Amino acid sequence: MHAVAKSVAYDNQSGAGGKRRIGRTAAAVLGLAVVTVTGAGYAAQAHADPIPAPIVHPVASPMEDSAATSAFAAQFGAATAVGGFGGTIVGAGLGCAIGGIATAPTIVFTPAGCLAGAVTGAGIGGVVGTIVVGGPALALAGSDLLGTLTAAPGTTKWAQR
Repeated sequence: MHAVAKSVAYDNQSGAGGKRRIGRTAAAVLGLAVVTVTGAGYAAQAHADPIPAPIVHPVASPMEDSAATSAFAAQFGAATAVGGFGGTIVGAGLGCAIGGIATAPTIVFTPAGCLAGAVTGAGIGGVVGTIVVGGPALALAGSDLLGTLTAAPGTTKWAQR
């Protein structure tokens, strides 16, 4: 759905009644017709395809939208926080174990290996936990939000009954 407008300006002062083309402009515009005028004394011609009327559907009320958006934020925020925290703890534990085992042949370096592994594992575990728990929460809460935002007024679970 776009309109294309072309304008061509001519110089009427090229002598002996002749016209000389001095400029050409083309514009692709989404939903708008464009006419370009190049200056005083120059003619501009424009042609645009007709713009179709927008399709309008009733959607949920602002109160329903607000309630659904708040619920989405709360559900997604809680899921990512729990996933990130749980993943950090599990990752730190696994990292400490792997680091400790890797440095076990040298008893002196076992605590340092555990500490290095715990720091690395905590970072990786936090990211993985956020994705593993937050991803499904985003899908579920997001589908509920989109369902509310596209529903007719008064038909959602957030409507006042």
